[in-house]
Amino acid sequence: IYFYTVSTVMKELISKTFILYFFCLCITSCKSICYQVYNVDCDDNMKLQDSCIVYENEDCKVMYNLWSENGLVKFAIFNKTNSDIFVDMTQSIFSLNELANEYYKSRTWYKNISSCQTTITANTMGSGLWGNSMYLCNLEGVGVSSGISMKENEIECVPSKKYKLFGVYSVSPSLMNTHDYDKDYPTKTIQLSSYTRYNSPYTFTNRIVYGFSKDEAVRKHIENEFWVSNITNYPEKEAVEYIKVEKTGYRVPSYAKIKRFKIGMPNKFYVVNKYERKTLLE
Repeated sequence: IYFYTVSTVMKELISKTFILYFFCLCITSCKSICYQVYNVDCDDNMKLQDSCIVYENEDCKVMYNLWSENGLVKFAIFNKTNSDIFVDMTQSIFSLNELANEYYKSRTWYKNISSCQTTITANTMGSGLWGNSMYLCNLEGVGVSSGISMKENEIECVPSKKYKLFGVYSVSPSLMNTHDYDKDYPTKTIQLSSYTRYNSPYTFTNRIVYGFSKDEAVRKHIENEFWVSNITNYPEKEAVEYIKVEKTGYRVPSYAKIKRFKIGMPNKFYVVNKYERKTLLE
């Protein structure tokens, strides 16, 4: 009777332990990423074209691609004329909501250069001004890096029939939290809100002042206005995909597996939300 009782107790204990262990395996804490994506509308005199938001007048084309973390306002000025165009950075201004900032602030930039990043990017550029590399995830900082320092100019010259790239300021929105768990930490794409030009939480204007000589008294200016029109949360699985690209410079073919955004567009930008989501496996 004694041995029978001990054996029964041991079996019950083992059974309960197994059930508890299985339950612990089922309840897991997963590190997850959500991309909060901000869609941007713009003036009627601008249009989407060749992976850019494009404004054009008789002198130049201004081409924007906003896709980046926190909304870096990247743009290129293409000179259509037969003369040099001089952009006055002391009078050119980026305004976010009511705050205006001149482009020229006598700064010195330090630019990192990654050899591996350059190798991979060369194989993924594609066509157009910005190319497919705009939509790769976390390529920065890969490989051996070096850097150069550059002092910004008060006047930037854009030669005839050439373009020059600019980009200093970001929208940098605060992560929207609805306090609804399924919306803030989604398992599927969900739109959080939509806005008009007049009630948008983020409006920004890019003012470009230029002329055809450095000391020209009468200058021309361009003002391009943008505003956030809706905000959407994407779980990582619906926002990115993995692609295989070939590295150059190897005798035997060598490949890198990198992430690329499926949802990248020139009129959108994103904020990354990293979190731990507890899930119960069924």
